[in-house]
Amino acid sequence: MLPALSLPCFALSLVIVFGLVPLSAQDIAPIEDNDSKVTVSVLNAEDHLLRTVRESLPGTQRADAIADYFERFPESVNLDIVCELDLSNRPAPANPAAFLDTAERLLARNCLQARACNMALPALAESTDSEERLRWAKRCHQVSTSERGAAGASDAASNQARAASAQALGKLAEYQVFLLSWNARGSAAQRYLDELRGLNPQSDYVGALYDRSLHEAIAKGDMPRVQALGARRLQADPDNVTALLAVANSALTTRQGLDQIMPLTARAIAALDRAEAEAATPGSAGSERMLLLRRQRGQALWIQGTYFAMHRRWQEADATLRRSLPLVQETQSMFASALYYLGLANGQLDKKSGQPAGNSRCNPIPRAVCRHQ
Repeated sequence: MLPALSLPCFALSLVIVFGLVPLSAQDIAPIEDNDSKVTVSVLNAEDHLLRTVRESLPGTQRADAIADYFERFPESVNLDIVCELDLSNRPAPANPAAFLDTAERLLARNCLQARACNMALPALAESTDSEERLRWAKRCHQVSTSERGAAGASDAASNQARAASAQALGKLAEYQVFLLSWNARGSAAQRYLDELRGLNPQSDYVGALYDRSLHEAIAKGDMPRVQALGARRLQADPDNVTALLAVANSALTTRQGLDQIMPLTARAIAALDRAEAEAATPGSAGSERMLLLRRQRGQALWIQGTYFAMHRRWQEADATLRRSLPLVQETQSMFASALYYLGLANGQLDKKSGQPAGNSRCNPIPRAVCRHQ
């Protein structure tokens, strides 16, 4: 037998069982997942602390709130906002060391990384610590790559601006490594060049360093190094005239790879044709750029003419070297060599034609030609 119930309790039980009292939404709500409750709780706490940071008094109170925020929410989506507040809460950096400290703090907190790098890299311009400069350049190049990747996710105008800014940061980082290599010598210069190639093999600064190294190797007469540097340069820039002519001249000098001379110089001349067409503007004939292209064309023709003479192709040597003379006359060694081989070619052509040496072939060229026949 059921225990006896008082009348009020019995009546209340009937009301609940048979639905005589409507239940509120709160009474019938499903039990929430514990993880969801935790997430909501964390978000509420984070929002509350962010408001605390914003509303705190500048100075020590705000610094304490910011430190608390970073300790509790190191992966928050609001880190950039809090870092902005942190920057405004501190004195503006007044020297390179202060800029580096600020940049280091931003990178450590994983916020405003591009701004941190734009602070740090210029601050390092006068630093004598090459390894620190290299370390920052590599870090900031990585930041640039990440920023470009993030900006590429959308075509929005703001993201396009972000991508352009990231690209500029990447160039700034590459320039730091370029300076390290440019100001170094020997194996140190090569090491920094390799570091730069590791960051961006297609960087314009890589080309500038190779060009300088090529000129140095040419000046020293180090033909094996010229060949090696020229080949590397052409891997990145197949139409680089300086490298094409350097490798062709090296082959001519060492008598190794002679079969490459005509293809290399033909490519150089084609590249010079395009460059001159682009550079040709009213009044540009005497410009430094046009004078350089003129000298390079003269060198290409001189290499071809010498090659023809070495292979006893006298008619081609005569025609090519005549074209080179007015273009190489400012380079004494090249001009003298052109005169020698031109005189040799003229002498051989005179023998074939049965005419005495020193005939009218010498007329269009300087007298020195006749002395070489």
